[in-house]
Amino acid sequence: MAFWQIIVVFSIAAVLFVAWPLIKAPFTRKAVAQKVDRDETQIELYREHLADLEKSHERGDIDTSQFEELKLELQKTLVVEGVTGSGGKLHSGGKKILLAVAVLVPVLSLVFYSQWGQKKDWDIYQLLEALPKAESREDYDKKLRELVVLVQARLNQTPDNMQLVNLLAQTAMTLQDYDQAVDAYRRILDKFPESPRIIANLAQAMFYRAGNVVTPEVREYTHKALAMAPMMPEMLGLAGIDAKNQGDYRAAIRYWKTAVQHMDPNSRVAQGYLNGIAKAEQALLAAGEKLDSDDKPVVDGASAKIELQVSLADSVQISGGETLFVYARAWKGPKMPLAIQKLSASQLPLSVTLDESMAMAPGMTIKSFPELELVARISKTGSPTAQSGDWQGTFGPVKLEALKGVQQIVISEQLP
Repeated sequence: MAFWQIIVVFSIAAVLFVAWPLIKAPFTRKAVAQKVDRDETQIELYREHLADLEKSHERGDIDTSQFEELKLELQKTLVVEGVTGSGGKLHSGGKKILLAVAVLVPVLSLVFYSQWGQKKDWDIYQLLEALPKAESREDYDKKLRELVVLVQARLNQTPDNMQLVNLLAQTAMTLQDYDQAVDAYRRILDKFPESPRIIANLAQAMFYRAGNVVTPEVREYTHKALAMAPMMPEMLGLAGIDAKNQGDYRAAIRYWKTAVQHMDPNSRVAQGYLNGIAKAEQALLAAGEKLDSDDKPVVDGASAKIELQVSLADSVQISGGETLFVYARAWKGPKMPLAIQKLSASQLPLSVTLDESMAMAPGMTIKSFPELELVARISKTGSPTAQSGDWQGTFGPVKLEALKGVQQIVISEQLP
């Protein structure tokens, strides 16, 4: 329902509320007149009964105490009958006042409603409702800019409304107005200095404002947020970027692997982290370093394993410098590898063992799903994410407990 429709409804209600006494007045006057007639009759009967009592008392038929008692009962009866002694007339002056109020109530309500800012809140709500219905990206951005104007106007009236400040910050982030986003998040942080979420949002806004550079201030807020909430994927991602930029590839790998454990592995951001992990591992190998246990999450009690023999089909031609990924993943479920090995394609054909110690996330091992898919893929770019032109071989669905001996995978299919 639109704002003006609401005003009309309330105006009608106000008019009816105030005008009802005018509508009811004729009926009220008739009822009052009838009641006055009844009252006069009751009073006349009271007088007659009282006169009879006085005469009885004078004759000696009743004594003084009896007379007073009977007189009191007679008075009580008169009160119970409800004698008012008033006609209850509705004066013409009252009619004029009621009519004036009936006209002024909706008008004044509209004025005060707009003046006090409630209409602005309604306009903000209506615009938020309209955002998902935007017909194009240009229309969406236009509505966002209108929203910023409305929110800023409302904040001029209620500067301490942190919900509106947060809405302003989020809208500014979407519009890539990072200066405004940083200012807004700073205002919220002044009110809630111990909120890791606000600290993280501020760090991200600063990062984007600096052109995707981890400045000393971004680093400070990133690690402050992680100290309060160690498993925030966004901050783990920023910490990984910072570590990688400083040449600490092992720390970057640990930050990014931890981040992936706490997010949808199929998301674009998670895939970006996985790609970063692959590049960091390549940098370590290129520097002559080995990947040790500190670079991989280790699951205690690893016992389940899958033995594979991977080979190339005769039709597949490679240079030998490509990267080979061999992994197991859920047949129906998240596509993040449950166990993975990264090797050089020049080693083909080769034997590979996948076990629980190769899990990328706690509780996500080769024993976590009833059916598995086994994949061997050759990547020209070294990215763990499948890309057009990669060569691949798959085997599945298979049940872990049903696997006996060595499983054969032949790489023969090129991805479109």
